[in-house]
Amino acid sequence: MRLRRLIVFLFLLLIAQSITGYFVFLRTSPEIVRFRSYLKDENNILFFGDSVIHEFGPTDTDHSTIAQMLEKFNPPGSVKDLSHGAYEMRVFDAYLSNIARSGQHPKAIIIPINLRAYSPVKDREPVYQFAKETFILTTQIPFIEYFYRPLAIFRAINLYPISTEEYLATPLYWGDKLVGHISDYARIDATYKNPTYDDIRDFMIYEHLYPLKPDDRNIIALEDIAQTARAHNLNVVFYVTPIDYQHGDRYVGKVFGETIKSDAQMLCDIVKAHDLPCLDLSTALTSNYFIDSVYINVHLKEAGRAFVAQKVYDAFFKGRP
Repeated sequence: MRLRRLIVFLFLLLIAQSITGYFVFLRTSPEIVRFRSYLKDENNILFFGDSVIHEFGPTDTDHSTIAQMLEKFNPPGSVKDLSHGAYEMRVFDAYLSNIARSGQHPKAIIIPINLRAYSPVKDREPVYQFAKETFILTTQIPFIEYFYRPLAIFRAINLYPISTEEYLATPLYWGDKLVGHISDYARIDATYKNPTYDDIRDFMIYEHLYPLKPDDRNIIALEDIAQTARAHNLNVVFYVTPIDYQHGDRYVGKVFGETIKSDAQMLCDIVKAHDLPCLDLSTALTSNYFIDSVYINVHLKEAGRAFVAQKVYDAFFKGRP
């Protein structure tokens, strides 16, 4: 009798958690909910990205995202915005593996390559590890997302793979030279509104002049995306997002823009080695197209967003069925 009651209790507990977990999932994971909805229609163009896609300037009259601007060119499919602030290649890799397992073939999948995201300053930031999203997208157990919270509570899932202490202790390099630690970057962040010349220069070095190495986890993710796209015949296209390289040149010297161009070529070469297209826009825009005039930025004014949308359309969709 006791065993039967225990079984009934556990069954009811399972049902209750499934129902609760379902509504919690809908509320806390809107991007994945939208993604699953968009994936059902193979006429959709899935436009992934980070805050570069949707940030706009204070003087902009048109607040359209890059995805919305691309839609205005009437590409051969409906553009669906799947951008989220701080998304990076590891997260895109998780989404693509999910698409591959689904058997669906969207009209196209657009993946921006934001060089800034490869910096340890951005890549290792504890609050932007997206452990939940990656777990849900890559785990192949049905309905596992409904049990995510209890699994996290019992530490079956690591919500915070990088601690604040580990993050701040991360070394920062310019080439082979150690130039500081992320704790130094935190000092600059504290003077954001009133930076010195050295603050701005150090900021640019920390965020943009890191050495790219083959074992970088976002480079591994980029390689994995390209391999998955080829293996599953997915129409994936890439472009490198513009960076205000002129501002960097003013503070660091010409080596800044040269490094940006070299890094962009290296990442595009990884993609092209798998016969996939990669459009390099890294140094395509001058400083007046960017929002921030103090710290170097990747966020674009409306003319900059329109430029990117036009180039993406021309390179990947113009004249194609």
